[in-house]
Amino acid sequence: MGFNLGAFLGGAARGGSQVLDERRAEAERARVTKEERQWQIATEERAAARTRKANRASKEKQAAQLLEKLQFHYGDKAQAIANKGIGFAGEALARAGAYQDAGLNPALMVDIPTGKLTDVPAGQAGAVPSAMTFKPITEKDEKDHTTFQARLVAANEDLMKASTGPERVAAQEAFDRINAAHQKFKQEAESSGSGQLDFSKTTRDTMLQDPITNAFKNAGLYKRDINGEITLKFDGNQGQVFSIMDSIITQNEEAFIDVTDKPFITKLQGQRTALNNQVSAYVQNTRNNPEDVFLNTNIPKFVPLENAGTTARSKEEIEQGRKSGEYRPNQVVQYVFTNDNGEQEIGYAIITTTGTLGMGSD
Repeated sequence: MGFNLGAFLGGAARGGSQVLDERRAEAERARVTKEERQWQIATEERAAARTRKANRASKEKQAAQLLEKLQFHYGDKAQAIANKGIGFAGEALARAGAYQDAGLNPALMVDIPTGKLTDVPAGQAGAVPSAMTFKPITEKDEKDHTTFQARLVAANEDLMKASTGPERVAAQEAFDRINAAHQKFKQEAESSGSGQLDFSKTTRDTMLQDPITNAFKNAGLYKRDINGEITLKFDGNQGQVFSIMDSIITQNEEAFIDVTDKPFITKLQGQRTALNNQVSAYVQNTRNNPEDVFLNTNIPKFVPLENAGTTARSKEEIEQGRKSGEYRPNQVVQYVFTNDNGEQEIGYAIITTTGTLGMGSD
């Protein structure tokens, strides 16, 4: 068999081409692998950057929230306290709670012997004086203040229990006399640097929350759940719950109109805001489900204006309908009212066991 030079050269050429192809393929794989690795690194760096950004944002949010809490208790001294670090700030907040429980103003119970508290950024030398100290709670402060507050609590209970006009007038006058004496004591205490507040936390809770809790108990609105926890029977009793809360909050707003204690005012305002939010949510939910009826009846939970006929329904007409039995507790009834600008608007009245609770406008 003779040697085939053409076949030899062709085979060599094919072999060389194959080697080149493999080298190109290897180079391509290396390039792709490198690009994939670079992309992976870039992706990981972006993810890490997002994580760092989120962590910074979280820490900044926590710092802002911490400062907000400190400002509530310590006013313009808050930044100086925050600059001492999270641990010191936490201790300051714990002390603020103890001061308030004793009826003391936290802002007057911390000594920071500098003129300007926040000019130097946190972390730099001189940002906060090293001599920052908290005053102790003395036994006399607790005893004197508790005596006044016990009398105020008792007077407030008499005011809440008053059922006739003369009883309410007498109870209010008695409360005002005790409160005036308490204010005088507070002013004398503050002039001596003790930093007395109007009320302690316990007194605030007793005067603002306990009447609502007791009214719910007397109305049989509490029950025990399967875990033995006491809960409010809200479903099916919304109108009654709202009516009780509104009545007591309104009484407190009128009785304590001259109180200047910031935490007390904040708590009372918070109660009103919470009630308004609950009423608004109940009305909105009832409006959004106009086909809903009360259990085992054909009575609608929502009564729109269309059901009033040709005359626009007024709130006075709703009250008449409540008394006559046309409307039942927990219904939401739409009505028309005239606002302060003389314009007509749509309002919503929740029927309660004792009256109507209105919410405007649409």
